[in-house]
Amino acid sequence: MADYKIGEVVDITIKGARVVLWAPQTCELTVESRADANSDQTTYDLASDQITVERADPEWWPPRPGDLLREGDGLVWFAFADGSNVSYRTAYSERMEHQEAWEKRHELTLVHREDSQDGDDRG
Repeated sequence: MADYKIGEVVDITIKGARVVLWAPQTCELTVESRADANSDQTTYDLASDQITVERADPEWWPPRPGDLLREGDGLVWFAFADGSNVSYRTAYSERMEHQEAWEKRHELTLVHREDSQDGDDRG
């Protein structure tokens, strides 16, 4: 474990923080994370050039049955319901399970999505 000195400047990244509130009028983002020892939620001023936020998953994630996804090499995958899971198939009958799709999520692009389902209008 590193030894830190009082007054030392460090960069901190918190992975997996969940957005609780986004206030665009004040440019404030409130997140919750188990990494915060004193509180369940922390608010950050995103107008500060010291703060950067990147999505851990693509904005359209997770895929829904009926979605068409494209890999970087151009291969298109069709998402379909497979019991309680979502699986993927190509026009060539290749199959990909959801775990593999999750591992490739940053290489996949959402090509087509039907209208929102279950009231979730992400994507």
